[in-house]
Amino acid sequence: MAGLGVYDADWALCKALEVSDIKASQNRLLVTKDMVPGGPIPRLFPELEELDEDGLNAQRTVSVTLLDAEGREKEVSLCFLNSNKAYRVRGPAWKLFVLESGICKGDRLDLYACRRGADGERCLFSFTSKGGGPSHGRAQDVDNGYSKLKIK
Repeated sequence: MAGLGVYDADWALCKALEVSDIKASQNRLLVTKDMVPGGPIPRLFPELEELDEDGLNAQRTVSVTLLDAEGREKEVSLCFLNSNKAYRVRGPAWKLFVLESGICKGDRLDLYACRRGADGERCLFSFTSKGGGPSHGRAQDVDNGYSKLKIK
């Protein structure tokens, strides 16, 4: 991580990826609030859970850089939905991250909330490890909607 200028990294969560996390039509990684209660993500992005005067969350979204050990960097959106108490990493860049990294259902995703650069930019760092058995393929090989996606 240090080679990418990342510091103050706090392990935030571990998740076995579901089909919905890698499927192109879903376009998001779902992280339930019980996976991160009071942890590094809510501490680094406190504005996401702020409530409006009516006591509701206005579905705030922040742009955040998602990095991985292979040097991939994607600008994704991170939001918290009060309605289902879940964070979402989403956007077209999430689709590209899935495609380029080759992650698939059953893979383990570890997310770290961290900072980088002299200005302390908030970011998420991802480590993935392969999991699952022969029925689990790479994102490009399973019926997940990526056959029409092209990388520019």
